[in-house]
Amino acid sequence: MITSPNFPDHPHRGFETVTYMLDGRMRHRDSTGNEGLLGPGGVQWMTAGRGIVHSEIPEQQDGLMHGFQLWVNLPASHKMVSPWYRDIPASEIPTLTSANGQHVKVIAGRFGDTVGAIERDHTAPLYLDVHLDAVSGSETLPIPPAHNAFLYVYEGTLQV
Repeated sequence: MITSPNFPDHPHRGFETVTYMLDGRMRHRDSTGNEGLLGPGGVQWMTAGRGIVHSEIPEQQDGLMHGFQLWVNLPASHKMVSPWYRDIPASEIPTLTSANGQHVKVIAGRFGDTVGAIERDHTAPLYLDVHLDAVSGSETLPIPPAHNAFLYVYEGTLQV
C-alpha cells in the first residue's frame, strides 16, 4: 500500500483554500478550533484571512486518493478578515442536469437558477464540476466578464 504524505501544521494568510475530494478523505485541524473529515465528493472551504495554522492529513479509502486544492486570492480589502472554515459534504452540493443533458455539480456561485453550496461575496467564485457525455457532451458555461476561468480535466480529454 502506498501511503500519502501528511501536511503537518503550517500557516496560511491572505487567501482561501478550496479542497475538493473525488476519492479518499482529508482530515483538517486548525488554530481556530475547527476540525473536519472531508469525504468523497465533498469540499472544504477555508479562508485564511489574517492568518491561520492548520494541518491536513490525506487518507486513502478503498485504496483510492484523488482530489485537488485551489487557492483563491483575497482582494486587498479582505486579506485581514477573520479566518473562516466550512466542510461541505457531497450530499449538500446541488446537482442538476443542464439543458444540454450534462451532469453539473454547483459547488460555488450560481449556474442558471441553481445556487451552489457556497457563495462568497468578496471573491464571487463560480466553481462547477461538469461531467460531459463521453461521445457528444458539450456545455456552455457563463463566466462573468470580471472573472478568470480555470479548466481542469481530471478524466478523459476535452476540446475547447
